[in-house]
Amino acid sequence: MQPDYHLHEAAIRHWDGYWFGKRRYFGDTFPHYWSALTGNVFELYGRITGDSSYLERAEHSRRAVLPMIFADGRASCAYIYPCKVNGREGEFYDPYANDQDWGLYFYLRNQEL
Repeated sequence: MQPDYHLHEAAIRHWDGYWFGKRRYFGDTFPHYWSALTGNVFELYGRITGDSSYLERAEHSRRAVLPMIFADGRASCAYIYPCKVNGREGEFYDPYANDQDWGLYFYLRNQEL
């Protein structure tokens, strides 16, 4: 478990900043809205097996995606995590906001289970 909130229980998504982002960066995205799928699976696994440690991991995983939705209502599809990607500056939220609401959906949906 990493202490940086970008990495704590956030599933790895390689190159999604390239395929779905405006700036088309290769490189890892932490978090990415589909990282919330991991939290969804952890929740289901924890409920099926009765292993409460997975329920806690699910909460951390779903929360890892929430920083992509900003206090002013704007959002981002991905955070390009590396300092540099192919010589270009990294460490930024991509300007596109497409589908990041899936992270919010999984978080809110699982609060009702």
